[in-house]
Amino acid sequence: MRNGISLHNAEKKEFSPWVKIGQEWAGYKIILFDPEQVSLTLLKGDARLVIILRSARIGEAALKLPNMIKGSFTLVDGAVIYSEEAVVRLGATSIAASGGVMVSDKEQKQIIGDLKIRNATFENGCAIEKDGKVIVTAESVIIENTK
Repeated sequence: MRNGISLHNAEKKEFSPWVKIGQEWAGYKIILFDPEQVSLTLLKGDARLVIILRSARIGEAALKLPNMIKGSFTLVDGAVIYSEEAVVRLGATSIAASGGVMVSDKEQKQIIGDLKIRNATFENGCAIEKDGKVIVTAESVIIENTK
């Protein structure tokens, strides 16, 4: 399982690639993720910033995800975090978590994580649907022999 965090710059309306503990993005260094407190600690220069991620609100907890085929999910700050056994439909393609974390927006238009699509695993991948096609970018791709 790969551990990574995708950060969002609200002013520039952009997301970071998967950033691991100890790495930097936009001048912030990720130094700690605390799953019990659901918090993220960042460092910018000498300033330490602790972000407490909000839990899903009750209204959002009842949200049904139309593209969810299997598994469960949790909402955190508007992001959908899927269980390890989750399978999600993007266009005509089924996408599963590949032994790790899989995250999407609530609209399920962009899915990020270690993704399993048919006999290929996309490590640190991002899948989006565009013009009826599923486009995947990834750090690496492993294609299993089906014979």
